[in-house]
Amino acid sequence: MSAREKAQGFLGANEQLVTAYESLDATARQEVQVKLAFLPFPADVSLLSGMRLNEAALHGWDVRVAFDLQATLTVLETAAMLEQLTGPLTFMLGFLANSEVLKGIQTTLQVETTDPHRVLGLVLGESVSLGEAPTDVGGVLTSSAEALLRLLAGRLDEAHTPDTLTITSNAVTLEQLRRVFPGL
Repeated sequence: MSAREKAQGFLGANEQLVTAYESLDATARQEVQVKLAFLPFPADVSLLSGMRLNEAALHGWDVRVAFDLQATLTVLETAAMLEQLTGPLTFMLGFLANSEVLKGIQTTLQVETTDPHRVLGLVLGESVSLGEAPTDVGGVLTSSAEALLRLLAGRLDEAHTPDTLTITSNAVTLEQLRRVFPGL
């Protein structure tokens, strides 16, 4: 396919997928499950649609930033993705993170986001997770939720890091976090 054919094909396929999701009744949305080769469990509609939303939002940013170095995820994308990543997609950080680069470092960062405001815990060690606010912290990461999501997806290099992102930790640096989350 040519580039134009791929783009048009994507638009058509995406519309078909959205139509298929919207056509499911409440029972089907609860009961339909799909076995995916890379997951150890069947995925329900919430999980499938959340994964698709996450992928579409990040690839949309990839395209926008090619033409505008100041591009960000939209407010709606950010809110939806953060809800998914701290809900049905929590397991995804286990796939995305390269915790071996920490070389045995184990810590939990308190993550304070804006737009939307959230206080979360980023657990770093043999396994990596993002969830409820921690009680025992080894540092604080303050960031817009949008920049946090791009960090976790490997899309927060120096050129695309907002000045408002700060990390205060004796355990890990922003550069180490970038290596933990290299992206796909």
